[in-house]
Amino acid sequence: MVKGRVNPSYFSDNYKFLYECAVKQVGKELVLDSDILDAYLSTSEFNSEQKTEIKILFSACREQTVSLEKLEEIIPAFINEVSTIKLSNNLMMAGQILTSGIKQGKIELKGVKDAKNFLIKNVAGLQDADGYKTPQGSIQESTDRFWEQYNAFEKNPHAGLYTGFEKIDKMTGGFRKGELVTCSAHSGEGKSVILRNWIYHASVFQKKNVVLFTLEMPFDQINNQLMSMHSLHPKFKFKTGLNVRDIDDARLSADDKKRLEIVVDDFKNNDQYGILYLKQLPHQSMVNTIREDLLYLNSMFPIHGVFIDYSGLLKAEYMRPTVMAEFSNIYNEIKLLGLDFNGEGVPIISAWQISRSARQDAEKLKEPRYSLGYLAEASAIERASDWVFWSLFTEEMRSNHELKMGVSKARRGPLYPDWWMLEQFQYSKLSDMETPIIPTELMGDTSLTD
Repeated sequence: MVKGRVNPSYFSDNYKFLYECAVKQVGKELVLDSDILDAYLSTSEFNSEQKTEIKILFSACREQTVSLEKLEEIIPAFINEVSTIKLSNNLMMAGQILTSGIKQGKIELKGVKDAKNFLIKNVAGLQDADGYKTPQGSIQESTDRFWEQYNAFEKNPHAGLYTGFEKIDKMTGGFRKGELVTCSAHSGEGKSVILRNWIYHASVFQKKNVVLFTLEMPFDQINNQLMSMHSLHPKFKFKTGLNVRDIDDARLSADDKKRLEIVVDDFKNNDQYGILYLKQLPHQSMVNTIREDLLYLNSMFPIHGVFIDYSGLLKAEYMRPTVMAEFSNIYNEIKLLGLDFNGEGVPIISAWQISRSARQDAEKLKEPRYSLGYLAEASAIERASDWVFWSLFTEEMRSNHELKMGVSKARRGPLYPDWWMLEQFQYSKLSDMETPIIPTELMGDTSLTD
């Protein structure tokens, strides 16, 4: 079908390669692979400089799924003169970065890694090539869009991304596209548990497709915690959930193992749930790493929410003079990703670790809580965020199975008073104090683990 509409004679040099490479893959594995690249280059007439440019282009595109529908969007964009000029200029710049290096202000870019990152940022993000454009236009001429958005929310008031926490959901009305939400806590005080509860609720109770990027916890450990949490679903009518430590250590009784089989089978096969996708990021990952992964995943399923645990472990694209300057740069990149992803934006929820000194100050108060200045050392994070929540877990709270939460920034509404959550960390579960899922007397001993 594609070959009948467009043929290689429309293209030259790098564009001809990309087209032929993609067409060869249709009906095969639908992913660009290095064997095709090597075979093509060994028989091509490209000079060494052109081959270098092609390899850089390949490295930026190889993880992208190529379907017939996607080809029909991409190929006309390559024919378009403006996109061709942009791509060609960026290829030449990437080749220069790879061979001799360039300077952007005081920053020097040189080598394969910088060349690839440059391409990902400047080529993969070309609006025309990606088949979307971010919104623009005068307000006077955008009234149709205004009413379209208004009527959509009126028809579906729960279209936002909900958390399952009553106070937060009433406050926010669900997180919206383009919003950046920061969930902050000191080490071991619940930020990762909160994110896992939020992704679980969005997937299971809202049928949303969500992606969790983790830099702190192993994939399998999170998987175990989600299965433990799912065992509390009211549909199973179990008297108690399945303890995550027993799942971790594979020490469930025969009866509990049968219950686990029911839980896992339901999570796997229930088509009423959204996709809950986990990605354990490698060391030295950057925001661009996340952007690459999301571009790939978005070709397989629509993404309704992105979670990062946690952003402080990401690496800045370029070295900054101070650690806080690097964190600010990382957070600004996350904010931009949330605003422009897929031309519509996506809500991004990011965990952030509160400093030890801010934690000590909070506990000195008569009523322990975080004041407005607890993010003073990372003010850019608070500026970039649309919502900032915090959680606190003292020894007294631990003994009462309570976790305290509050909000220090609400861009779309007033601040709410602090509130209490019931903690059940042996199931990796938090719930509203008023409506606990499991009676307190059945909770047993707990210890907080992020």
